[in-house]
Amino acid sequence: MARKMINLLARHQGIYETAKIYHWLCKQQLQEFYGNHELFDKIADMFNPEADDDDEGGIDKLIEAFYMGSNVSQILEVRNLWKNAANLYSGRDFERADLNAMKQELLILVDALIEELNQYKHKDRGINSLLDAISENCLQSKGLLQSAVLPE
Repeated sequence: MARKMINLLARHQGIYETAKIYHWLCKQQLQEFYGNHELFDKIADMFNPEADDDDEGGIDKLIEAFYMGSNVSQILEVRNLWKNAANLYSGRDFERADLNAMKQELLILVDALIEELNQYKHKDRGINSLLDAISENCLQSKGLLQSAVLPE
């Protein structure tokens, strides 16, 4: 059960880091800068693991509920593991800002997290409720990205 939760947290962290990097890369496309810069920033904010507990992401609440309900003794080691594992789930790098490809890459990452969330059920209803909130964030970000991707 801990391995599945670490994977979920790593995927979540990977989306956050990817969205932040793409947010910074937007400066290369000045004519399309503002809207895309804001889009990637909004996606990053939705997946920010350091957000306040009142924010919709609720990652800190999820981590706390999971660890309190498990007999995980090395909480810091596990936290470091999922943060480091996020590299496995980060989007690909772009040498120049290919905005449409970056949006598509984020869509792939979000879809993978949604699929994994749909397959994960925990025995604790509180944890499932927090996972549902994360799933809702994923669906909102997916909608934002889908509306921003240009048809090829």
